[in-house]
This record gives sequence, structure tokens and C-alpha cells, in this order.
Amino acid sequence: MSCQRTLNSQQAFTLVELALVLLVLGVLTRSLIGPLTGARNLMDRRTTTEQLDTIKQSLLGHVVATGVLPCPITPSSTTGFDFQVNDELSGACPDSIGGLPAGLLGLSGVIDGNGQLLDVWNRPFRYAISLDNHAHRGDIELPDWTSAGEASRVGLRELGASITVCSQKHENTCPRTHVRANSVVFVVLSMGKDDSSAGSQTENQDNDLEFLLQDESIDAATMYDDQLVWATAPDIMYWMLRSGWLP
Repeated sequence: MSCQRTLNSQQAFTLVELALVLLVLGVLTRSLIGPLTGARNLMDRRTTTEQLDTIKQSLLGHVVATGVLPCPITPSSTTGFDFQVNDELSGACPDSIGGLPAGLLGLSGVIDGNGQLLDVWNRPFRYAISLDNHAHRGDIELPDWTSAGEASRVGLRELGASITVCSQKHENTCPRTHVRANSVVFVVLSMGKDDSSAGSQTENQDNDLEFLLQDESIDAATMYDDQLVWATAPDIMYWMLRSGWLP
């Protein structure tokens, strides 16, 4: 009897120990989830920053090599194109906003069936380009930045761009005091982990040529985790001058 009671006591003690271990592990797991999630989000954002920098350099490299910027990928532009190879996509673009043509730009990474480069959240980078077309100089049927030789025909003093990057969300046009950059030729955007139109993020999803860059926020009213890069008209003209595409 004594031996039996000792054995039962040992078994009961072992079950209590196991329960305590599981409880401690549960507490530790919950305490680690927050920091681990935060570290993963930080790593994803750093990766996106690096991707966006590479994309910007690739777009500038395309200007140096060809004298033009590529059109965005849109549903109407994908027909007949295989963007995995280096097909040309320029001239009169179907739309000013769409996907980023990875094959044309020589970009590596995850690419969808339409040739669009995807970010770390497996969503297409959004690529917007100014389709400004001078009313009197050059070919008035062709956009200045995506048409071969058009920038040179228009000339340095007349080239313009209509995209604006703002520092705060506004219902109407971004006021001058909140303009981060104007005369922007292209913008490349990742919608981040949260791709909803909540908070301030709606400004980058309304398909106009005004974009927003502000500090990351998780507040419902100002929700924002988008990341973007851009280049202005003087930026592009500098590289076109250096490579001989402008006189």
C-alpha cells in the first residue's frame, strides 16, 4: 500500500509539473509574439526600402539606356506583351498608373503573370508616371517622358511633370506648405502590410496624381504604412543630359 501511494504521489507531482511548464511556456510565447511580430514588420519594411531604391535606380538606368521611361502595366497594356523578356513598353501609355514592368527593367524578385513586380506582401508595386504633353512643342500626340526623342524636341525649359507628393492628407489639392515634392515624373509605391484604404492611405489609392508620404501610423484615423520613392523632372533631365538624350 505504501509503495502504491508513493507511486501515485510521484505521478500526481509529475502532472502538476507538466501543467506548470505548459503555463510558463504559454506566458513566454505570448510575451514573445509582440516583439517577434514587430521585428518581422521592421525587416519587411527594410526589405521594401531596399527594393524601392533598386527600382528607382533601374528606372533611371532605363532613362540612361533608352532616353525614355516605361509605361505602367495596365489591363489594356498586357495584351500581346511578354514582360518576362525585354519587350518595349513606351510611347502613348494607356494609363498613368499601373504595375511595374519587371522584365523590361531587369528587376529580379517575385513577378506575377502580367509581369508586375510584387513586394514582400505579394502585392504589385504601384507605378505612376506623369503623362505631360506639351501643347505646342514636339509631337502633341505623344507624352514627353515616355516617347522616344520627345523630351529633346520639347526642350529643357519646357519639360514639365504633374505629379505631387504631399506630407499631409487633404480633401482637395495639396497646399504649397505641405508639398514634399512637385514636378514629379514618377512615383513607385508599396501599400505595405495593410493595403486597406483606412486612414490616410486612401490618398495613395484614389488613382489621381497626388501622393502622400507621412510617418507610419496605426491610429485608425491616420492609418498609414505605405512606402514610396520618386524622381522629379530635374532628376530625370540630369540623367538625360549626362547620357546625351538632351542637348
